[in-house]
Amino acid sequence: MAEGTESLIGKWVQVVLISSCVVGGTRHVEFGVLDDADDGFLYLTRPTGEALCLPMSAVRSIDPVDAPGPRPEHRLMRPSAAPEDRASRDAERGGHDHDSLLRPVHAPGRKP
Repeated sequence: MAEGTESLIGKWVQVVLISSCVVGGTRHVEFGVLDDADDGFLYLTRPTGEALCLPMSAVRSIDPVDAPGPRPEHRLMRPSAAPEDRASRDAERGGHDHDSLLRPVHAPGRKP
């Protein structure tokens, strides 16, 4: 097992990887729960639940991080039972409101 990773198993970590396929290498960062590590690979679960198998040869650092807070649930900006703003017209009222609809303004000398 990679040195120092035993104490991080089951905890949230930030893993910095360097890819050597590009001259100079490219830096890539992953976040997740460290599931396991051995001499060849690092096993990580992303916050989305996706499992990753990262090559240890590309891992440059593994640092503990705080667990992310709970994701906010989808909710309305205002309660639908007590709206603060009324629509410009009630759907129940029916009828036509052609006179109150916005119309494009035409510049003088241009045909509508």
